[in-house]
Amino acid sequence: MREVLSQIEEAGLGNGRLAWSEVEAAGLLGMAAHVLRDERRRGRISASVGPGRRILYTRADLLGYLASRRWEKE
Repeated sequence: MREVLSQIEEAGLGNGRLAWSEVEAAGLLGMAAHVLRDERRRGRISASVGPGRRILYTRADLLGYLASRRWEKE
């Protein structure tokens, strides 16, 4: 999670960036865009609809998804 958070910070959050496209967000999470799309359609990650009905993911969306998918060693 720290690695992804670091990538999110490097991807422009400090420059006032509020959201990432589906392709960009998938890259930050280390998955293919179609996998992220499927996760969104299943309701496992939140997203917003931007101009032109473009799907956008905020920092909170990405971190919330990571937190929900956390694996704890038994």
